[in-house]
Amino acid sequence: MFEILKGHDSGASFWIQPVKVLKDKCIGNNDVTECPEKEISLDEEDVHDFLCYFFRKHFDKTLVYNCQRKEDCTENAVMKPYFEWYLTHNFYTYETAEKMCRDIEIFADNLERVGLDCIPDGFLKYWLIRFNNNITIENWEQNIDALKPNVIKNIPVVADYCRKVADAIRAMMKNKPDWQLISVMGP
Repeated sequence: MFEILKGHDSGASFWIQPVKVLKDKCIGNNDVTECPEKEISLDEEDVHDFLCYFFRKHFDKTLVYNCQRKEDCTENAVMKPYFEWYLTHNFYTYETAEKMCRDIEIFADNLERVGLDCIPDGFLKYWLIRFNNNITIENWEQNIDALKPNVIKNIPVVADYCRKVADAIRAMMKNKPDWQLISVMGP
């Protein structure tokens, strides 16, 4: 149901890979060395519905590489010290990425053990829409209890996907221990 593609999918995907940043001021995409042989691609919708909570939660806005991201390096350039959804590297140290992976695994375990009560605030509506046909962002609240069974039966699939993403990120770090950071970049 949910795929983790090895390599770069140029469609509506998030790309996760080890990176090295070549400088620590006014960082643009050209200042980042990517590791495409370890890159994975995740569907944007899957990231939105199941993983963005963790990417945002563990985004370190004080990390110099995140503080110094800019689209251009003019005097009036705007820094981006927040999780950026589109075409910008969001940097995570290996230590932070490991904490994020552990958090994702704990979530997957709790999801299977506790059920829907562990879904982060604001995300249940996306899950209800995702696993129920003919439900939209406009009408998802009309009969929540009738919609929950379709979500509940998909819990094992979501939990498995989350664990596989955490495993894939860990494998990158293990296979490239001399790289500085993990990058998460949206389409």
